[in-house]
Amino acid sequence: MSDIITEDNTDGIDTVDATKPKKPRRRVRPKKRHPRRRLPEIPLPDGDKLVPRAVLAKETVGVCERTFKRWRLPVTYIGGVAYSPVNASLQIIADSVRRPGEPEPPPKRRRRRRP
Repeated sequence: MSDIITEDNTDGIDTVDATKPKKPRRRVRPKKRHPRRRLPEIPLPDGDKLVPRAVLAKETVGVCERTFKRWRLPVTYIGGVAYSPVNASLQIIADSVRRPGEPEPPPKRRRRRRP
């Protein structure tokens, strides 16, 4: 019951707190995440290899993974990781390159179905 302020202690300071200085609170830092480990490349029988999509986008093509997703390139998910075939992806990107002033190919016409 020493925490209770007595009548003769009128300045409002607790006698227990006055003898023991409080330590300043330390800033709590968030725990550091473990760095991503390098995922292996998977060789395919046709000579191509599967590389994680994030690695292929950043190191080979030089764009972020989100841009790479927008291009809708072929992807295979293994263990929750998106892998893309290197040669096939680069071929699709190369085929989509156009020269300045070159007209875009006309869109393919779809036949209407009659009811």
